[in-house]
Amino acid sequence: MKDIAVVDLGSNSFQLVIAKADKKLHYVDKVKETVMLANGLNEERVISQETQEKAFEALQKFGERLVNFPEQNVKIIGTSTLRKAQNASEFISKAESILGFPIEIISGIDEARLIYSAVSHAFHFPSQRKLVVDIGGGSTEVIVGEGSLPIILQSLELGCVSATKQFFPDGKITYFGFIEIAREVHYRLNVLGFKPDVPWDIAIGSSGSIRAIDTVLNNLGVAKHGITKNGLELIIEMLTKEKSISDLKLPGIKSDRALTFIGGVGVLTSIFTYFNISLMQVSEYGMREGLLFEFASIDESKDRHEETVLQMMSYYGVDKEQSKRVTDFAIKNLPQIEKSITLNPINVKKLIKWTASLHEIGFSISHKAYHKHSSYIVSYAEMPGFTKKQQILLNFMILNHRKSIKAPEIPFDEFNDWGIVILFRLSYIFNRGRIPLELPETKITWEKGNFTLQVPQDWIIERPLTLKDLNNEVKYWDVIGIKFKLIFGV
Repeated sequence: MKDIAVVDLGSNSFQLVIAKADKKLHYVDKVKETVMLANGLNEERVISQETQEKAFEALQKFGERLVNFPEQNVKIIGTSTLRKAQNASEFISKAESILGFPIEIISGIDEARLIYSAVSHAFHFPSQRKLVVDIGGGSTEVIVGEGSLPIILQSLELGCVSATKQFFPDGKITYFGFIEIAREVHYRLNVLGFKPDVPWDIAIGSSGSIRAIDTVLNNLGVAKHGITKNGLELIIEMLTKEKSISDLKLPGIKSDRALTFIGGVGVLTSIFTYFNISLMQVSEYGMREGLLFEFASIDESKDRHEETVLQMMSYYGVDKEQSKRVTDFAIKNLPQIEKSITLNPINVKKLIKWTASLHEIGFSISHKAYHKHSSYIVSYAEMPGFTKKQQILLNFMILNHRKSIKAPEIPFDEFNDWGIVILFRLSYIFNRGRIPLELPETKITWEKGNFTLQVPQDWIIERPLTLKDLNNEVKYWDVIGIKFKLIFGV
């Protein structure tokens, strides 16, 4: 078994776990850095410079441990705060340069799925329905499932860090703060359609926040077999006797965890009340373990990108034959410009296929400006398997497959692979008829900002609409300073 590494860029802490994984996990190394990323998020949802510097210092330590790891053995994920942050793209770009590996921002539903997978490995109750709760720094995942199959997966954008920051401002502890958390949690669960009377047999808690609560109760000599409602009420009584969070002294809890402990208690107590939980078992496994199990058992023939794209094609009713025609022309002519492209050739082929598969999903909204609708959907959709950078690049390709050309977003401000964009635009133009045609043999060159396309003259004369589209291309590219030259003849 080879070592595999998982990095969790959580809203409270960053954690690196290295393990050998089979049917059981065999840990090799663990590194944890308390960054409190969610605490550095201001009202404009921008991660502060101070918090970023703290995060990058932590990642430099992780990077040292990941030296010589092959990319296929490393998985790095970001969660709630990086889903929200307005400057997430800039942060991720810098983080990737430090670590040397791509970062994937996963959805709250994906978090919930991984958490349930891990807990199912730890608690083997095939006939019992499980209610699983995981309180992270910026979000709380609530899942109901049976055996290894999750039935309901939900994610609330409220965690131990964000709850502490929002409901106990300036670090002042009040009983009113706990009441407000309960209102917020109950409201969000209700909006998500999670009813209080959903059937379940056993409640299980995961995450550092819940394990910290369990530790405190054990050190107090109560609730030896799990977390109870009475135990939570006892903790709240203790907490409200203190004037501020900085005064907290909790048995068995480190000072960095104490800073967010109060928010975790508030969220968990609210969930206990909502679902009428009397006892909750505590799992040592959480999202990272779920990711390790999934990562270790990856079927090499199964591509999560491919699964996501196929699901979106099905949902939006994409014309698969047209998608294939556009893909085939672009891939066939790719070797002509491949030497001038900086991206990995394998990744370029995947990008072309993804773009061809999804560039028309905007038809589901309107044919007018459909490329903008397609771009919007891809920009904001939850796309399991795709890193943030991959999603931005895919969005960029889709937005620019027709009409005027838009500048790329950060982190592609120095994007030079315009040849890929031109090639895809040509494939769109030549396949505009949406029927199987014998397309001409074209000669394509792309070098130093100059693009030349040569097509047979007798072929283009018979196709005035295609000729018009190609002449328009010359004008579109001229606007951004790229020379597009047309040559008609063999």
